[in-house]
Amino acid sequence: ISKCQFCKTKLKYLGHVVSQSGIEPDPDKVRAVRDYPVPTRIKDVRAFLGLTSYYRRFIRNYATIAEPLISLTRNIDSRPFLWTSSCQQAFDHLRHLLIQAPIISYPQFDKPFILQLDASDFGLSAILA
Repeated sequence: ISKCQFCKTKLKYLGHVVSQSGIEPDPDKVRAVRDYPVPTRIKDVRAFLGLTSYYRRFIRNYATIAEPLISLTRNIDSRPFLWTSSCQQAFDHLRHLLIQAPIISYPQFDKPFILQLDASDFGLSAILA
């Protein structure tokens, strides 16, 4: 019972803040993304993608936005690390979107649900709104 918390209106749980209004990313984790330095190695790119991918549910079209960074991590033996302007744009855009991530609200069963689907050459997404 020492680990239990009662009568809380907000709770940090597994990198998220859960409240009566919905679920949002933990501000401490968002700060880590905001302060993340520009990657200079493949290992840094993978670490950044791992951090942002955990919160991909808050970022619409995550796979499409992250594609320049994801492509850097493919076939690393056959080409050198090359940080391009599209990589920088993707990096900055992901940081910006996560810093301003929306609160995911709980379902309202008295209203109709909408299923939004999107597919491209880079990814596939579905949102139940």
